[in-house]
Amino acid sequence: LSVVVPVYRCAGSLHELHRRVRASLDQLNVPLELVFVDDRSADGSWSMLCDLAARDSDVRGLRLSRNFGQHAAITAGIEQSTGAWIVVMDCDLQDPPEDIVRLYEKALEGYSIVYARRLAKRMPFSRRTLGRVYSTLMRLFGGVRLDGSYGSFSIISRPVADAFLRLRDQDRHYTLILQWLGYDHATIDYEPATREFGASSYTLRALIAHALEGVFFQTTVLLRAVVYLGFALSAAGLGLAI
Repeated sequence: LSVVVPVYRCAGSLHELHRRVRASLDQLNVPLELVFVDDRSADGSWSMLCDLAARDSDVRGLRLSRNFGQHAAITAGIEQSTGAWIVVMDCDLQDPPEDIVRLYEKALEGYSIVYARRLAKRMPFSRRTLGRVYSTLMRLFGGVRLDGSYGSFSIISRPVADAFLRLRDQDRHYTLILQWLGYDHATIDYEPATREFGASSYTLRALIAHALEGVFFQTTVLLRAVVYLGFALSAAGLGLAI
């Protein structure tokens, strides 16, 4: 069982995250590896990961050459993982490590993907508004109904991980790619914890950029509409010139 954790501005939570993951998964009695991917965080996360790896042989630390973003870090972690099952979770302890056991047990019922759905999470008004706009865009242009209750917290099988890695898109969106791939899937519900360490790196500008990347990954409808509009304007301009 591999646990992949993208790390950015989470130095204060890493030792507690490691402790809780170990305490939770030791009861499963399965081989375990923890793959932490430092997305070039400037808060000392890498030195803490080196310390964890020195004390625990099941910890692997990867460091990206620069800050590429959460979904690139997830991809790097999945690519370097060796488990038959891969859990992906955030580093801020809002995803309870204790629920990894529930994800794993649900997957063993015969599902290739198990998503974790947040039952409730208080977010700023700007993010709630952007989430609604994003969901509307995806429904209009991609025919996809997105639920903002789903994040990256999930478990996938090795065949799903291999299929995920065969998609080499530069702009990654972990959850959208999983949905696009298909596979039998299930969902568990969980209560997210309050963030106690650091602050989210997703500014309003970053969220808008991420939303647009998701739209362009999922569908070419918007791109085609822009092309058609360009032809229409050119034709109108030609008509006026004549």
